Formats: sequence, C-alpha cells, structure tokens
Amino acid sequence: MNVFADDVTADQPIEAGDLTEPAAATPVIAGAAGYRRGRPVGICQTAGVLDLHDHAGYRDRAEAVRSRAARAVHDLQTGRWEPTPAEQQVAADIVAAARIPTRTLPPHTDDPLWIRTARLAAWAGILRLAGRATGVTLNDHPQPVPAPPAPENSPRHNSAGRDGAGRDGAGRDGSGGGFGGLLGACYELAALAERWARALDSDDALADAPGFLEDLADTEKFFTGFGSIGEVFAAIASGDHEY
Repeated sequence: MNVFADDVTADQPIEAGDLTEPAAATPVIAGAAGYRRGRPVGICQTAGVLDLHDHAGYRDRAEAVRSRAARAVHDLQTGRWEPTPAEQQVAADIVAAARIPTRTLPPHTDDPLWIRTARLAAWAGILRLAGRATGVTLNDHPQPVPAPPAPENSPRHNSAGRDGAGRDGAGRDGSGGGFGGLLGACYELAALAERWARALDSDDALADAPGFLEDLADTEKFFTGFGSIGEVFAAIASGDHEY
C-alpha cells in the first residue's frame, strides 16, 4: 500500500523524524483528508476534522448577521439613522483599510486558503479599531436580531431619538441599529474568520472540515464584492444613502 502523499517520491531523501508511522491498528485513509504535508494521517487524527467547523451553526449565524446588517441599512436608507460626521470618517477609514489587492469578485478560489482567511481576519482588527473610535463595544458571540423599527409616532421611538439606539442610532453595545449595530453584526463573522486564520496557521485540517470551503466563500461575499458590506461602508462614507 502506498501510504505517502503524491508530493513524496522515492528519490527524495527523507530525514529522520520526517515520517510518522501510524499505529498498527490505525489504518491509513487515502485521499485529501488522509494526507497532510506528505505524511500519512490515521483515522484517529482525521476524525477531529468534523469538530473543527460547525457548518449548520455558521449558516444560522450568517443569517442572523445579515438580518442585523439589513436592519442597519434599512435605517440608513429611510433616514431613521443619520450617520454623524465622525461615523462617516470612520466608515471611510474602514473602506481604505479593508481594500484588497484583487480585481476578481469573491469567492477567491484561485488564492491559497491562508490568504483568503487572512484577508477576512483583517476585518476583525479594523472593526475593533472602528468600535473604539466610535465608543461601540463589540462582541463576537451571536447577538439577537433587533426588533422591527418602531413607528415614528410611538413612545419608544420618540423617547430614544431613533428606535432606542440613541439620537444617532449608534447602538453602543453593538447589538442595536445604526452604526454600532452594523459594526456589531460584521464583527461576528470577522471574528470567526480570525479564528479560521489562526487554525489554518497551525494546522491545515480545517480545510477538510465539512462545509468549511462553502462558508468561507459565503463570508467573502458578505464582506466584498457587489452588494457587500464593503459597499455599505462606502455609501456611509460618501453620504450617498440611496445606493
């Protein structure tokens, strides 16, 4: 049985410690999940791949994040939330910092995984800086989707300025509407991407986790490209809220 990956040939020298033999009772799995960096990997080592990524959990989180972001966009387009000059400047800084050197639309399947996750992970740091600049506390744990906007003449709307989020609708805990709600929603996926990048930095097993590549592509589409959150921040920065 050939237990070596395709990139290890007979005429290549193998240094001591380069090869780890699986235990006798541990069969070697063929295929992409069975090899890692030219070494055979046993079932006991690949079984953990299933625990590296929760595909169903991602879908639930992504749906909630998109709902929260859509709420902020609705408030922006209807005038319920009017970005302050400071928020416009921070949005412009986000656009400048998150600009990526590519002319292709997501998903960026031609790029190595470490580059794709690193691009997304950069959003986490950018959003943390944006939160500090605007006084918004960000949380990477799933947040509840905010209730629909209150009618303009309701006591809740009138007493809080704009739908319970303060005069500028900032949602200072990152869970409401306005700029804070938008930052908070985006940060949930950005922080997740940051964890992906760290996992891939130490071990490429995450790439074999069921649903991971699909969810990575979905996250790329959320942050960049047509109709992405990147375009929302650009609209906030420009003052053009009818995009």
